[in-house]
Order: sequence, then C-alpha cells, then structure tokens
Amino acid sequence: MSEKELIYLRPAEYADAMLLFQWRNDRETRANSLHGEKIVYEDHVRWLKSVLGTEKAKHFYILMVNNMPTGQIRLSIDQETALISYSIDVRFRARGYGRLILQMMEDKLGEENEHLHLVGYVKKENIASRRAFIALKYTECSENDLLRYEKRIGIVGRPRE
Repeated sequence: MSEKELIYLRPAEYADAMLLFQWRNDRETRANSLHGEKIVYEDHVRWLKSVLGTEKAKHFYILMVNNMPTGQIRLSIDQETALISYSIDVRFRARGYGRLILQMMEDKLGEENEHLHLVGYVKKENIASRRAFIALKYTECSENDLLRYEKRIGIVGRPRE
C-alpha cells in the first residue's frame, strides 16, 4: 500500500456476482474458509440474490484500491453479534489489505453508530488472518479446531476498543 492510493469500501451489488464467485472458489480462499467446498455459479447467484436487497446486505462491501476490486467483507448479524467473513483477491495478498478491510469495516460501523460484538473464526494455519485480527486488538481464544477473535464496537456501557 502506498499513501497515494485511493482506498474505499463500496456496497456489493449484483454486478459483482462473477467476481465474488471467483474469489469464493479461489483455492487458497477455500483452504482457509470454514466451508471450503467448491460451489457452482448457479448456487452462488441464488445466494447472492437472497442476500442483496435485504438487511443481510447492510454490511456487505467490496474493498476498492485505485478503483480496482481488491477484496470483500461481509457481516452476518444476529441481534448484536456480527460474524465476519472477508477475503482478499489473490493478486493483492500479503500487502496489509486484510487488516485494512477489517479496520475500514470497524470505522464504518463507528460512523453509523452501530453497537456490535464482532466475531471472526480463523483456522490455526491461516497466519495472515490471525495477524490481521491481532493487529486490531481482537481478543483470541481457541474454540474446537479454530481460533475465535472477538471485539466489541460501541456496545452501551463498554468503552470503544
């Protein structure tokens, strides 16, 4: 990353279907995913249609770097708990965009005055994601064969972290 890059999050949209499908089926993404099976395009499109235009899409963004789609982040919210899912395009990995996309999502939640308990599950061998969560001061605990990262954003009665 350089200081002169134009970096922002934009809402995911139906036109992103093929890009999101390719990212989802990337070999390394599947290896690091909690659900690593390969998916077929028709199922992906059905899923995307069911998400977009609903409350489920409220926190579903594409990371843009110099107008180039670079990654995606999505929160699945159940009451005040938000499960984090994110990935970075293979061409842009190992450049700090994982930490950046998480930080940008936190900033957006702060701007919107959201009060959420963020949770991310990471396979122990996924060193890049582990480092991203740790750098942003998420608490880490072991849960079964995974690591669970947690952070509270704007929860009433608790200071912002």
